[in-house]
Amino acid sequence: MTTFPPYCTWIEEIEGDFAGTKFVHTQRPEGAKTRIDVFGEAHCTGRSPEQTRTLFLEILAKAHEEDLATLRKIRERK
Repeated sequence: MTTFPPYCTWIEEIEGDFAGTKFVHTQRPEGAKTRIDVFGEAHCTGRSPEQTRTLFLEILAKAHEEDLATLRKIRERK
């Protein structure tokens, strides 16, 4: 993982079930919300391209929900 704050994060999986997966994750302000874009390709051993896409989107959604929960906790402490 390589980060280029505040612009984007580059992630390349080099081993494991997702070896060969490469993507860029960007976040940018869009009014009162943050726009998140993900560009790249995902690979998963033993899964079809559609299964890989579904699994990858589920992983990204879970990470997003976890990030939101953490940000809400930080906001509540203020």
